[in-house]
Amino acid sequence: MGRLGGSVFTVAMLGLASFGIYLGRFLRLNSWDILVRPARFIERIEPLAHPAQWVEVLAFALTFFAFAFAVQWFIASASRLRPGASRVGP
Repeated sequence: MGRLGGSVFTVAMLGLASFGIYLGRFLRLNSWDILVRPARFIERIEPLAHPAQWVEVLAFALTFFAFAFAVQWFIASASRLRPGASRVGP
C-alpha cells in the first residue's frame, strides 16, 4: 500500500488504541468484555451517548494519540538515519 497507506493505517490504529485505553482506564472495561459480558459493556459505554461526556473522551484520546504519534514518529525517523551519519570527525 506504500508509504501513504502505512501512514493512514498507523494513524487509524493509534486513534483506536487511544480510545481503547480510555475505555480501559476510565470505564474499567477489558477487551473481552464485549464478548463475555455484553450487558456490562453496554451499561458502561452508555454515558458516551451524551455529548457532554465527549469532551473528556476527546481530551484524553487526543492527548494520548499525540503522545503515541510523537513517539512513533521519533522512532520511525531514527530508524531512517544512516549508520554513522550523526558522527562528527573522521
